[in-house]
Amino acid sequence: MCHQLDLSVVILENIITPVDPIGPILAITDRFAQVFVSGGTTQDQCCNITSHKTFYSILPANKITKVCFTGTTPRALKLQLHGAQNSTKLVLALFYDIPDSFYIVSGGERYSTVLYDIAPDFQHQKHGSSFFSFRENLLYVILQGDEPLEIWTKLSVHLFFYVVEGTGTDLYNQLGLKLAHFLNIDPAQVRVLQIFQGRASTLKTITDSHSKRKRHCPSIIQKQRRVRRHSGTNLKDIDRKKRQRQESQLELLIVEIDEPNVLSPTNASKGIATSSTQRDMQNISNSIISALQTGELENTFSVQIDYMMVAVPDLGNRSRSSDAEESRSAVYVRPHRLFIDVQPVGGPAGQPLLMQPKITFLDIKGNQVRNLGHSSSPWYLSVYLKDASTINLKGNTTVLIQDGWANFSNLAISSSGSNWCLIFNVTSPPGLSFSIQSQEFNVFHLLKQPRENVFMLVVFSSAASAIVLFFFFCCLFKWKKGGRFKQSKPERSKKIRRFTTRNRIS
Repeated sequence: MCHQLDLSVVILENIITPVDPIGPILAITDRFAQVFVSGGTTQDQCCNITSHKTFYSILPANKITKVCFTGTTPRALKLQLHGAQNSTKLVLALFYDIPDSFYIVSGGERYSTVLYDIAPDFQHQKHGSSFFSFRENLLYVILQGDEPLEIWTKLSVHLFFYVVEGTGTDLYNQLGLKLAHFLNIDPAQVRVLQIFQGRASTLKTITDSHSKRKRHCPSIIQKQRRVRRHSGTNLKDIDRKKRQRQESQLELLIVEIDEPNVLSPTNASKGIATSSTQRDMQNISNSIISALQTGELENTFSVQIDYMMVAVPDLGNRSRSSDAEESRSAVYVRPHRLFIDVQPVGGPAGQPLLMQPKITFLDIKGNQVRNLGHSSSPWYLSVYLKDASTINLKGNTTVLIQDGWANFSNLAISSSGSNWCLIFNVTSPPGLSFSIQSQEFNVFHLLKQPRENVFMLVVFSSAASAIVLFFFFCCLFKWKKGGRFKQSKPERSKKIRRFTTRNRIS
């Protein structure tokens, strides 16, 4: 430890077995950024080189240092100040892409993480204290002295949804039991973590992990910022503030659903991403998403719930990417009606429609709903002809809904007619009453007479060509024959003259 400069050596170790690869670790204090130094590679009994698991950095004491992982943040970490005095205190703020729940183990004691909406005074907190903010995705940990501590991430599903102001307290008392009964799990697994005031935009702010990472964990190499100078008031800012004033005040609830066997040092060595754990977490999130979007969740709690963010823990060894983040955390909206974005346009019978229909879903405010169903239980949309046999409609009549769109590509009607109508229904998940009817269109019979005329024209043209060729060969034959006759006529006249001359002499 450097006493004069008030610096401390921080040791960071990944204690998950097997060790997952960890990318560069960035430490940011005020405006100064540095990278943790790895402790070198290790070898196992089979002489295989393993990934880095221990990292070091020299950080200033009595200040807040943000720690950012360029890859996935490990689910279990060990932190320690090397050679520090008991009075030395350091505050680390670890960034997580997806909100999670944590607990701290130090000196054989287990400490729960405190949730906060307003940052507390960290300098008056003792060693092992931890605080997490869902608005920032930052886990603040207090290190004091040389006693090591461990950070363990619990396997849990988090739900974020808002209700009308004044109903959150009543729902708080009954939400755990009702949700546990609905999911058929132990009520001890369900906890309402936090209730705070907000607006509809608050849920979007909590969901935007990309903006949070950009704000708290800037890249090591950044482009020079351009300074924009303007005069007057920005009209966009005025519109945004006006919309915020018009939004009604709501209460945002954060609910945590734990796995029965939470992550501990005992089962960590056996691997945290077991198949049973993955199925349990997937089934819970799938049930909640389906219940929200089908209206079953609203009927269970007798409270209007139209928007919900579902965050699932990262159970696999995946690198941090935008696709991985979206698959783990997303805002799900309850759809209220179907909307035909592209109406069908008829065409020749038996051939694909000139314009194929395109269907989407709208929420209660008329906005498009993009996330429908869990990835393990997608939605499907089917179509049939109104007042007609199913034999008349050809093509792929059931399509998968992707990004909120149901796109048909090869629908065709085998019979001609007028005032045809298509009716669209959601067939999966079952029991839903989403249905919509298209505009009327006509399907005409494709005339075959032009094709017959063309065929007869080709036949007659072929016959005429044959006749012309016949007369051509006939004329050619006669011409050749006439030429031989003209060539032999002078020779006959000479023979006749010789014969008459001989007769005269005799």
